[in-house]
Amino acid sequence: MSQLEPFSDHVWTVYHPLSVAGLKLGARATIVRLPSGRLAIISPVPFDDTTADAIDELGEVDTIIAPNKLHHLYFGDACRRWPEARALVPSGLDEKVRLPEHAVAMGQRGSIEDVLCWIAVDGAPKLEEHLFVDTRDGVLVVSDLAFYFVDHPQWILRQAMRLNGVYGRFGPSRIAKKVLFDEPRAIADSLAEVLELSWDSIIVAHGEPIPEGGRALFEEAFSPYLPNR
Repeated sequence: MSQLEPFSDHVWTVYHPLSVAGLKLGARATIVRLPSGRLAIISPVPFDDTTADAIDELGEVDTIIAPNKLHHLYFGDACRRWPEARALVPSGLDEKVRLPEHAVAMGQRGSIEDVLCWIAVDGAPKLEEHLFVDTRDGVLVVSDLAFYFVDHPQWILRQAMRLNGVYGRFGPSRIAKKVLFDEPRAIADSLAEVLELSWDSIIVAHGEPIPEGGRALFEEAFSPYLPNR
C-alpha cells in the first residue's frame, strides 16, 4: 500500500509501484503544504482511502497539478476525489486527454502563494515539463526531465537505464535527449532560470529522491545545455 512519507518540513511524497511495458519504473507524487496550510499535489498517483485520509489530515487540498503531458494518468481521479481543488495542467494536454472542465493551463512561469514556483522547460514541446521549486525547503520536483535509479531490483530496468545512460546517475535519458529535446538553447535558458532559485534537494517521479547535493548533480547532468557552468 502506498504511504505518505515526509521529505522536508513542508513536503511529503507518496510512492506508487507503477509498471510500464514491463519496466518497474514506479511513480511518485509530491504534496506541498503552503503557507496558508492548504496543499498542492504535484503528479498525483492512485491514492487509496487511507493515504487520501492522511493527506486530508495535513490540510485542505487546494491545487492538483499535472506537471507535463505524460503525467496525467491519475490526474482525473485526484480531481474527482477533491472536486473543490484547482486543477493545473500544461498547455496542450487538452488535445491529448479529456480534462476536468475547471482545468487551467499553467503558462510558462508562475507560483502558488509565492513559495511553490514553477518554470516550464521551453524547447521540449512534446513533453511540456514544468519544474517546481519549494523555495522554503529548497526542494526541486522533477517529473520526466530526469531519472535517478540506484540499486534497483529489476534486472531489465537496470539494463534499460544503462542503455539510456542514466542507471546509477541522475540525468535525462538518451531517448529523452533524442526524441523530446528539440531546442537546446531554449532548454538551456529554462534550466538557467531554475538554477537561479535556491534549492539543493530533488524529488524525482521515477527513481530515488535526492535529499542533499542535488544541485551539483543537476548541473553535472545538464552541463551540455549549460556551457557557462
